[in-house]
Amino acid sequence: MLNQATSQDLALAPPNGSILAPVSGCGLTSTEIVTVRVFNFGPTLLAGSTFNVSYSLDGGGPVTELVTLPSNLTTNSTYTYSFTATADLSVAGAHTIDATVILAGDINPANDTYSGYSVTNTATS
Repeated sequence: MLNQATSQDLALAPPNGSILAPVSGCGLTSTEIVTVRVFNFGPTLLAGSTFNVSYSLDGGGPVTELVTLPSNLTTNSTYTYSFTATADLSVAGAHTIDATVILAGDINPANDTYSGYSVTNTATS
């Protein structure tokens, strides 16, 4: 059984976690950078700790990347991560991004996912 006083809880769900980029606009391209903000509800994660983050675009397969913390992630603080794999938002219209943080032993997986983030490419066809 996990000790909840010392067990980790990372979140990507609002209001504490979020997807920061891309944002809607008329000049979206096939190489948009996806940036997320992960919130740490648990105890400090030490520099060098690792966890996975992933995103999917328009219901497609997940893009998963391993994050290695460059410095401590203290309790009640955030870490901003920009994926190296870009998103293709060049087609005009609305797009949906879902993002998840995955950490072994996370005591509250209910707050690990941000679902339904909407980005609109307002370019005319």
